[in-house]
Amino acid sequence: TALEQCDRAHVQVEGRFVSVLRARDGLHCIDSVCYHTGGPLTIGDIEETADINGDLCVRCPWHDYSVRLSDGAKPYQAMKLDPKTKKLSPDGWKHLSFL
Repeated sequence: TALEQCDRAHVQVEGRFVSVLRARDGLHCIDSVCYHTGGPLTIGDIEETADINGDLCVRCPWHDYSVRLSDGAKPYQAMKLDPKTKKLSPDGWKHLSFL
């Protein structure tokens, strides 16, 4: 199969383009097209995100948009508003999922 020869296989299933990626923790299947701007998501680098709980993410080569391999979610840095100072401060990492 294609996965025996490389770490990725790109296929079309019922009109939807998906990719199967082999990473250190197993196989993952996510959309091939980045939902940020339609870039070729799954040709991007797979990297461990140390600042985001060590999750494995694939990084879209067009805009460095990261997508978590385990579920296709987008990690983002949440912010909270201090009502007294009216300033924003970091509120940890969250994940936006389109499932």
